[in-house]
Amino acid sequence: MTTVNCDEEGFGNVSTQEAIRVDCPYLPKILRPNDIVFFNGGKLRAEVIDVAEQALKIRFKEAGQLPPNSQMRLQGSKYEAIPVLNLMDMHDLKAIFEKHPYEYVSIPCV
Repeated sequence: MTTVNCDEEGFGNVSTQEAIRVDCPYLPKILRPNDIVFFNGGKLRAEVIDVAEQALKIRFKEAGQLPPNSQMRLQGSKYEAIPVLNLMDMHDLKAIFEKHPYEYVSIPCV
């Protein structure tokens, strides 16, 4: 079993075999046991076993290597529960707006 840490303080930390760091603190709020998540472009699947306040316990369905900077993907409509901007994005935008008088920001939804 592997832990997926979602705490904001740990975003800069390095992932290990025991703990994968992700930069989405909303995951424990939207994922439930038995949900499937994907890594490395879908090559690695993992089942959510348990959900805590700032972490998930997952079990990989296949053996494989998780390359650095891999994305974690969710199934279907789970994305609707994740805000488009995270706290760091909001902080960065405020700093930019203090220096430049932009009227709006366009966020592409891919």
